[in-house]
Amino acid sequence: MVRGLAVELAARAGYVVTGLAGADDEELVRSLGAAVFVPRGSAPADPVDGVVDAAVLGGAALDSVRDGGVYVGLRPGDAPAAERGIRVVEQEVAADGEHLARLVALVDAGS
Repeated sequence: MVRGLAVELAARAGYVVTGLAGADDEELVRSLGAAVFVPRGSAPADPVDGVVDAAVLGGAALDSVRDGGVYVGLRPGDAPAAERGIRVVEQEVAADGEHLARLVALVDAGS
């Protein structure tokens, strides 16, 4: 589950994660490390510093980012245009043996 992995890794790195999903998935999203849950179709109560748009929401995700924040799109070519000083980044997933080995070590350690 790539999206779930993003939540787990961000929470593990010390970020306060806001998870957006269907209302029935709140328990799962929180168990992955999200401190805040937002039901699909809603917006966070306060703008967030940055978004990793694993669900390819585009402009809808950008609307939740504070002025001067960061939007990271995971499907190149689908990111919305920058606005309000928000830095828009397109990140293409690529194989990286070193990072994969660290993930495997976390799994092996039960983390």
